[in-house]
Amino acid sequence: MFEPASQENEIPINVYEGKMLLCNERNFWQRFYKDLNSAHKIVHIVSPFITVRRSGYLSNCFREMISRGVKIIIHTRYVNEHENLQTKISAKFSILALRRMGVQFYFISKIHRKVAVIDNRICWAGSLNILSWNNTPEQMNRFDSANIASEFIRELNLRT
Repeated sequence: MFEPASQENEIPINVYEGKMLLCNERNFWQRFYKDLNSAHKIVHIVSPFITVRRSGYLSNCFREMISRGVKIIIHTRYVNEHENLQTKISAKFSILALRRMGVQFYFISKIHRKVAVIDNRICWAGSLNILSWNNTPEQMNRFDSANIASEFIRELNLRT
């Protein structure tokens, strides 16, 4: 039987004063790279899975951001929580390569959220795994709001 969510589980969001953009897997990447390239301070990426292929696509952008002094923090699953030996090896190799260039990692057991917060203002949230997406239909919502960014950071307990 369906039961409505209790108020304890609701996440109150302050009045939204910014802009929202709905993207799919075809138009997400161009806009996301534009946001990454305009980052000045800090980028949090929450993605349950990480692959060599996708981290390879992002590595040049990450390297350039780090050279500008942007702090990149990835929140992902522990390597042993990936599905099979191949994905575990891919995750481990990706993490080692990104750590070598200066990306920081926090590991969260069983995480399944897909979020990015850029400079405590731009937020991306939806179904697309930023660090492992291959070719599936997905949706990502972009919010330009310090209030929403603050709520994501608080709710997800994103450390800096």
